[in-house]
Amino acid sequence: MDEELIKTGDFAKMCAVTKKALYVYEAKGLLRPAVVKDNGYRYYRLEQLDQVATIRLLEKLGSSLQEVGDVFALKDLNEQQKYLGKQQEAVEREMAELGKIKSSLEFFDQRISDLKQTGLKKVAVETCPEEYLEVSPFRHGVSLNPISFGPRYGVIVDDFEKAEISRFFKVVERKEGNYVKAAGKYACFYLFNLI
Repeated sequence: MDEELIKTGDFAKMCAVTKKALYVYEAKGLLRPAVVKDNGYRYYRLEQLDQVATIRLLEKLGSSLQEVGDVFALKDLNEQQKYLGKQQEAVEREMAELGKIKSSLEFFDQRISDLKQTGLKKVAVETCPEEYLEVSPFRHGVSLNPISFGPRYGVIVDDFEKAEISRFFKVVERKEGNYVKAAGKYACFYLFNLI
């Protein structure tokens, strides 16, 4: 029977955690050693790996050890599923946000490539796909920035002689748009470096 027992150090390595983490989990009531010998040495069993993996997963999702303990204390399977469902929703929201960040980085990378080819303050022609815009009235005191408007935003000027801004726009998903920018060729120029 003793050959099934795993020493604390070896078990910690198998779990990719520190021995200290195992002691903390024990102190919080999340993980009890399978055996504690008279000399105080702690031993674990292979099946306890799943328990540590669950603790680590919930920690990575932002749960405190107290919350992990609360989840472990849930005996109702429906309640456990409800908690996991909320965690899945949070992960999906974060993935969507990371997807937007990735798209922004790809957009800026492409724009830098375009700028290198075109140069500053030189007019070029670019072919653009159909895009959906959310167009809103111009308001004084509103700062256009990529945090609130996303990476693809700007202003619309109806009368270039007066050079007065009439509306804001930002590129959005189809369902969010109130204006369609037709596919075609457009003049573009860069006044300054993008970063």
